[in-house]
Amino acid sequence: MKTFVAFLDILGFKDLVDKNSGDDLIEIYQSAFEFNYKASFLAMEEVKRPDSGAVHSLIISDSILVWSDNDGFNSFVEILMTVKFLVQSSIMVGMPLRGCLHYGELVELESSKVSKSSLRNVPIMLGKGITAAYTAEGLQNWSGCIVSNEAIDRYLELFEDGAISLKDLVELEVLIQYKVPMKKGQIRDLYAINWLLNKSIKPPTAKMIRESFKAYGKDISSWEVEEKIKNTIDFVKFCARDRQRRERLERIGATKGRPNA
Repeated sequence: MKTFVAFLDILGFKDLVDKNSGDDLIEIYQSAFEFNYKASFLAMEEVKRPDSGAVHSLIISDSILVWSDNDGFNSFVEILMTVKFLVQSSIMVGMPLRGCLHYGELVELESSKVSKSSLRNVPIMLGKGITAAYTAEGLQNWSGCIVSNEAIDRYLELFEDGAISLKDLVELEVLIQYKVPMKKGQIRDLYAINWLLNKSIKPPTAKMIRESFKAYGKDISSWEVEEKIKNTIDFVKFCARDRQRRERLERIGATKGRPNA
């Protein structure tokens, strides 16, 4: 079936493993992802609708797979919010992510259906949706998450009057158009998840982002990592400026709407 699927990669994972003991890694993962999933659960509860499908996740080493039960309109909004809070909270706990939310083929099998061995029943995930999201994730050069054209097109195809529009998602600081830094290819505007915290909380500083990349003893002395850090900082600054611009427009609009004294 076709559905919405996100592939996310934990940046600096090899260094994280090399610099920490097995017990420390368990503690880091448990505390980090407990925080992440609490944040994501709150996001899902905020946008849950009767016709939404469940959002599932699977973590293997440095890879996180998130997918929806179906390809309905509300399922897109729900997985979008889930991934937003997942990326956001991961920066806060020192495990920056990079990913892509895509719309494509996804098949879920149980090992019991393909084998009668003593292997534990674990989900078997496959499909072009995963490979496309994985490929798009690997091309990016920052900590962030893009939304593929296929996912946006499906969302627009499902849109009905009165529902949350693409413009609404931008105004609500869920999506933003941005020249996403890539390792190769053409420079172009893409839809990216705006993972900044809500308007009542200041955006993360450059120092906070740098600290996230080097948390748990990770090395950030290479130019490769430095470029990712700078690109992430640039994105946060861009989102913060966009927020300020819209707030100014709101104030101007409110002033114009006031009756003359």
